[in-house]
Amino acid sequence: MGRDAQGYILYTPGGQVSATIMRADKSECFAYAGRYEVADSAVIHSIEISTNAKLVGFRAIRHIKLEDDRLRLAGADFIAESFRMQEIIWKRA
Repeated sequence: MGRDAQGYILYTPGGQVSATIMRADKSECFAYAGRYEVADSAVIHSIEISTNAKLVGFRAIRHIKLEDDRLRLAGADFIAESFRMQEIIWKRA
């Protein structure tokens, strides 16, 4: 989505996660929601609904790094055949 993308990620105490991200020019938006669990230094998002139907049922592992008011999540791309890595830095609102 690019360096200037905007969005929100929400984690609830009950184990739900919701993420929405949009390109800066508002030409594309991606969202998903589901359950999460924390294991060691990673969070696992189990996707239950998504703007990309192919991701429903997918488990995304994201490595966690906290830096002041920023949450850095990094992991493999959602597309199984891709060797790309994703990194998103979320700033506390």
